[in-house]
Amino acid sequence: MKQFSLPVYLWKFFLYLIISLILHIVLIFAAGMVAGGYAGLFVFFIGILAFPFGLWNLFFFLKVLSPEQSSKLLVRLVSILFLPVLTLIIYGFVGGFQIIINSLPNSLFYIFGMLVSNTIVFSIAHSINLSNYKKRAMSQTENDQSEID
Repeated sequence: MKQFSLPVYLWKFFLYLIISLILHIVLIFAAGMVAGGYAGLFVFFIGILAFPFGLWNLFFFLKVLSPEQSSKLLVRLVSILFLPVLTLIIYGFVGGFQIIINSLPNSLFYIFGMLVSNTIVFSIAHSINLSNYKKRAMSQTENDQSEID
């Protein structure tokens, strides 16, 4: 088994976020064309909620992290805080940091929502990984017992 490296994990997570942001923008445009406009609830959900609140990150956490890796405190903190911090940086460069400072209560509310959402998504992914790991361990134990008998 490969040894876990936090810098490699950060690099993979960063690339995943950039690629998923691009695919997310394409999905918004496609959903807008299918729905006949950008004012529908479906387009609102996909556009406003899916990427910023980390719903796509569930797939990344399920595929990349093992239960042992996701139990580490530093990995948990990086996984939960990386998207909100990256969002603040991108919004700062795109719209200017002065706009973020001027709308600080709204920005903090949005970032807090991202933190809560990423925490829930990471917890769900960790619990799914842990339950799958335990199922595999139990089936492995049963297979070993049947070979002994």
